[in-house]
Amino acid sequence: MKQNSKTNLDEMQERRLFQIEEIGFWLTFWASGAAVVIQAVLGADLKQIAGEGIVLLISSAYLVFATVRNGIWTKNGLAPTFRTNALVSLIPAGMCGVILLIRVLAVLKRPLTLGVAVVALAFAGVCYLGCLGALEALRAVYRKRREALDAEEDETA
Repeated sequence: MKQNSKTNLDEMQERRLFQIEEIGFWLTFWASGAAVVIQAVLGADLKQIAGEGIVLLISSAYLVFATVRNGIWTKNGLAPTFRTNALVSLIPAGMCGVILLIRVLAVLKRPLTLGVAVVALAFAGVCYLGCLGALEALRAVYRKRREALDAEEDETA
């Protein structure tokens, strides 16, 4: 096997290290996300969630910009369509609504009333529209970038 002179690793070791680093990143990413959600449910204020939130925000922004810049939408086969974005946006919207309800009912110890339910539903709706809007904007940028990368490949071929 050929060794990389900078790292002293052969190709198999470099691939294995890349996989280890990838798993480590995703463990950190999802653990930060879980910590933010758990702390929010338990009644933590923004000052208490800020550290994990900043780590999550920075890693999320990096992933979004790096993948779109390289013309990659996803590796699991989801097509960049309005329908897919509309369905995927239901996940964070549902989480936002449920977290708000849990926080109001369990932490603030308020009864479930029509007003509380309407506020949670409205909050979930705003989260849905924000997520859908962000995904649609990213989809437009992704399509333009993908077209540019495909044109570059055609010119070099």
